[in-house]
Formats: sequence, C-alpha cells, structure tokens
Amino acid sequence: MYIAGEIMSENIGLFYFSGTGNTRSVTRMIKESFQNRGIGVESFSIDELISKKINIEVDKYSMIGMGYPIHGFGAPRIVETFLSLMPSGNNKDVFIYTTAADFVAVNYNASAKVAKEFKIKGYNVFYERIICMGSNFLIKYDKELEHQLYLAAYEKAGALCTDVLARKRRKNRLNLIFGGVVSLIHWFEDKFAPLVGSSLHTTEKCNLCGLCVRNCPTNNIYVKDNKISFKRECFLCMRCIYACPQKAITAKSFNFFILKDGYNINDIINKEYLDISGEDKTKKAAFFKKHFADYLSDISK
Repeated sequence: MYIAGEIMSENIGLFYFSGTGNTRSVTRMIKESFQNRGIGVESFSIDELISKKINIEVDKYSMIGMGYPIHGFGAPRIVETFLSLMPSGNNKDVFIYTTAADFVAVNYNASAKVAKEFKIKGYNVFYERIICMGSNFLIKYDKELEHQLYLAAYEKAGALCTDVLARKRRKNRLNLIFGGVVSLIHWFEDKFAPLVGSSLHTTEKCNLCGLCVRNCPTNNIYVKDNKISFKRECFLCMRCIYACPQKAITAKSFNFFILKDGYNINDIINKEYLDISGEDKTKKAAFFKKHFADYLSDISK
C-alpha cells in the first residue's frame, strides 16, 4: 500500500480508442477520479496520435492505462497498430480497461493478446477490467438500462482507480481451449470487417458534409465523383454510421447490425433522455435488466 506522499507522486498517461464514445466516456471518468485524488493524469486518443504521427511519450509517466472497446471478443485492429509504435517499457506498470455491452466470460480474453504485446515491449500489465456500457451493435438496450450502466460505470471507474493506485493485481482469463475458440472468432471478425466496410454506402440524405471522412480512424472513407466512397480498411468501429448528422450511412446486406434508432452516448448522459413513458416492456428488456442486476449492484464486478 502506498502512503499519501507516494500516491501524490503518481503521473498517469491514459491512451484509448473509442468508436462511438463509450470508451471515451469511461476514460473521462477514470481521469476525473484520479484527478480528484490529486493524481496527475493526461489522456490521448490513439487514432489521433497515429494519424498526426505524434511521438508516444511514456517515460514521463509512472504508469499508463490502455482503454478500448471489445470487438469480437478481442481488441480493435488499431490498438495493435498503436502497440507496434510504442517504445520499450522498461517494466513500466500498465492497466487495461475495456468497454463492452456485456460482462460475459467470453469477453475475459479480450485483453490477452494486448497484454502479451505489452509484455514483449517490456511493460508490466498488472490489472485488467471490463466496464459495461450501452450496446451499439445488433441489440438495442432500453433507455433505463443504458442510463443505469452509464451511472454504474462511474462507480466502476472509481473502484478501478483505487485498485490501480494500490497496484492490486486483477486479470481475467479463459481456459486454453475456450480461449482458442474465442481468439478464432475474433480473427474471423477482423477479416470480415473490411468486407462490411466496403459494403457501406450513403443514401440520398447525404449532403457531403465530410464529417465521416474526417473522423474515420483508418482513412477508409473518401470522396469520389462528388460522392462518399468506402474502401476495405474498416474494422467496424461504427463511428461514421452513428455520428452522421443526416443518418445517411447504411450497409447494404449487412444492415442488420446497425441499430435502427442509432447510438448516441450524449443522449444517454443527458438526464432528459430518461423519459421512459413509452419504454420497451418486452421479455427482451426484462431479460437484460435481470441479467445485469448483479453487475449493477456489485461494484467489484
């Protein structure tokens, strides 16, 4: 356990990727929790560091945090790109926080490959944690559950900071066979994503504002013949789809994974969003509320 003077000497760097805002929001929560304890902390979006070719300085931090959304039970491809650019770690401590729409065991391996790459680079990954947020893929949670998960994330972020400052070890792993199966699924999604990305197209609602072009983390989107076009560098971060002001981006035969009403983290944060007078009362909604009951009530999960 660190005494107060030692904790005050901490200086933490947070490096994160966020597609639709969940991980960015959790990063902000973690940053605020550290700052409220008098800890020096800086946060950086890794896609901006990569695109602007900014040097990744880790030597000035006593430890670093890496955050990203779980994609297909693993890390988004851009995280691997970022890790390849990082300097040697000299045994610097690292904690990993991931965001997901569920805390199920199949997500436990989502940090395994990242932790391994950190170790190869000479870093010491001592802590890994999944923080659940609203679902932006395939299944839409009701407003009440989304808001509850967001509020719970604040508590989870605070607990994470307490654990990290105490250098508490926390790692989730699957057994070798199940872990191998999950890794194969992640590999498949990583190969499948470019196909989906190339199927994206804009509807007549598009006004060529260019927001999707500027915001794409892989430069997968460009303008050709006065029309938005898509390449095969997509890894399904969903940013372009849900951030489009005109809701003009869709995905031909793969449109089933896009939420009909979109996904906007700012709506979830906004208290006025929680008008649930016409809320979903189906068995599906009841199932998810029951499923998350323990997670919401137990800060350690």
